[in-house]
Amino acid sequence: MQKSDTIMQELQQTSLLITQDVNMWTDFLQTVANNYKYKFDDQLSIYSHKPKAVACATYEFWNKHSRWVQRGSKGIPLLNEKDNSIKYVFDVSDTGCKDNRPIYLWSVEEEHRENIITALTDNFGDIEQDLGFEKSIIEISRHIVEDN
Repeated sequence: MQKSDTIMQELQQTSLLITQDVNMWTDFLQTVANNYKYKFDDQLSIYSHKPKAVACATYEFWNKHSRWVQRGSKGIPLLNEKDNSIKYVFDVSDTGCKDNRPIYLWSVEEEHRENIITALTDNFGDIEQDLGFEKSIIEISRHIVEDN
């Protein structure tokens, strides 16, 4: 069996697992949110191999940004279905740097949350007040889905 066949089986198995368990589904969505630039199959592979991954990139990317992949780290295989080639990505937790400089990941600062909700409701419809940031985002998303 080729490595690409094994990866395809893993993706199918992971897909079945996450759709049968609400906790796994929400864990998967957290991984997707952290690694949003990857296509769905790549997201499945990232989740399957490293469910708590927060920022995945290639070996070359980490080197370019003055980080190295730690010895012994296992890459997460991403399958290109067009030619069955495999590339590997590594989570930021598998990297290090000379001066222990932190890597800054995208996040929403507390001070900006109200402005974000205001801008979204101005564009996509009002929501119930005082839902909290996360629930407000979910409610606005519901409006968008219903409208489209």
